[in-house]
Amino acid sequence: MEENQNKQETILDTANTKETKERNKKQKNGIRMKLVILFLVIFATVSYIQLRGSYLEYLEMGKEYLNIFYTNIIYRYSIMAINFIVLYLIIYFTNRGIKKGLKEFFEKENKPMPKLLNKSLALVISAIVSFIVSAVIMQKIMLVMNSTAFGIQDTIFNLDIAYYIFQKPLIEALTLYFIVLFVGLSLYMALYYVIIFNRFFDGIDGKMLKQSLFMKKLTRNILLVMIGIAIMTILNVQNMMFGKLLTINEDYDIVGAGMTETTIKLWGYMIFAVIIVIFSYRALRYFKEEKTSKVLKNLIVIPAYLVVLFFVMMIFDITVVSSNELDKEKQYLAENIQNTKNAYEINIEEANIENSGTITTEEVEKNSNVIHNIPIISQEAVLNTLEDSQTETGYFSFRNANLAKYEINGKDQVVYVAPREIKNSGRTYNNKTYENTHGMGQIIASATESTNTGNIEYIQKEVAGTDEQIITKQPRIYFGLETQEIIATNVKNKQEYDYTDQNGEDHTSTYAGKAGLQLGFLDRLVLGITEGDLNLAFSNEITRR
Repeated sequence: MEENQNKQETILDTANTKETKERNKKQKNGIRMKLVILFLVIFATVSYIQLRGSYLEYLEMGKEYLNIFYTNIIYRYSIMAINFIVLYLIIYFTNRGIKKGLKEFFEKENKPMPKLLNKSLALVISAIVSFIVSAVIMQKIMLVMNSTAFGIQDTIFNLDIAYYIFQKPLIEALTLYFIVLFVGLSLYMALYYVIIFNRFFDGIDGKMLKQSLFMKKLTRNILLVMIGIAIMTILNVQNMMFGKLLTINEDYDIVGAGMTETTIKLWGYMIFAVIIVIFSYRALRYFKEEKTSKVLKNLIVIPAYLVVLFFVMMIFDITVVSSNELDKEKQYLAENIQNTKNAYEINIEEANIENSGTITTEEVEKNSNVIHNIPIISQEAVLNTLEDSQTETGYFSFRNANLAKYEINGKDQVVYVAPREIKNSGRTYNNKTYENTHGMGQIIASATESTNTGNIEYIQKEVAGTDEQIITKQPRIYFGLETQEIIATNVKNKQEYDYTDQNGEDHTSTYAGKAGLQLGFLDRLVLGITEGDLNLAFSNEITRR
């Protein structure tokens, strides 16, 4: 009787254990499903906010730009979908490989293999990475899709110039993505193994770990990363054309590739890319064979080659190039000048003018219009003067001053026009959002004359426009180089500041243009999140108007 009773109790305990395991399994699956759903909700919300925020930015520029927005969306989400599928499959099969690699450890310890995360983890990681990557490479892919050939080859690699503008940025981005992907997968596998080992095992056989599937995949990933670095090295060699070729009078740098770059550096780094792959492969092979000394010998070859290459380039530059730099670089300078002329369509016929003697009064009078319109004042002098003497008028700044020709007092004159823009810094939130929303007019200074004391000659400088020489229909500057803050116009109880006149009276106005957006609360909230300014949504000053 006691034996039968014990058997019944054993059967009941086994059934209860199975029920408990089944209940725990369902609870874990339920929690996992809830977490995945929560992630999808958060992901969808973030995507909507980013998408709607981008739409509002294009809409603010004008409805005619919405076609560009829709095109960008098609490209981005197509890239995102493709990247998501590829990455999901990579992570899915990586997780299966991890499970397969861990199985031998559990079998050795006679422990049951737990159910490990796979699909849900692959979904979350693939979605996040695809969302980020699609934003980064979208513009580069669009450049390639809309590229055209220039019909002009560079003199070093004989590649069309269009390659450096359209194709090369995408190739670099994809190569970098390749490197980061396999570095990330390696760290991901290592972290996965560490978590499982710490949770289910008291200790791991080191020899077994070295011979495991994990180490095989890790060494494979390292080799792929080194191949990616070698490819990136070759791509970086092509950037030599954008390096400094020559410095003139310690002030001006001429950009381009010189003799050292096109000979020693070019082939030196090409060989270096091959060395990276060969000696990395050899080091990994000896690592599998546990020959540590040979691993170190092969690895040290890579930095040692770079050091030798550096000294060879330095010695070649000192002994061969620097001894007669202008003569040695003459060919490369000529190519640089010709390429600059082609780029800017500078087709100037050079002519030598002989000195015919003293310039006569008749020649001066004949060419007076040309002589009187030769700029003798520099842009730097104008900006420095304006910064010192004009910035105390309100929250204005002068970022740029451009040469222009205007008819003033019946004569054509070359002048500097400096827009009086609003400052971005040193203002409170209310001030820059509701009150000091715009710049005001421009200062005009002569480019050909100065005062008796050597200062710039103002033609127009009063912010009120009382000395206006060039008629401006709308002096208020809402869009400019310095105007980068989001502003709210036509708000309750606020007037936009224009200027303070000589009598100390503030002049204000209200924006009457057609630009800008009239937004409800939700769109203001979206814009506030994307711009990092939630006051746009919750401020009592802003209405739908």
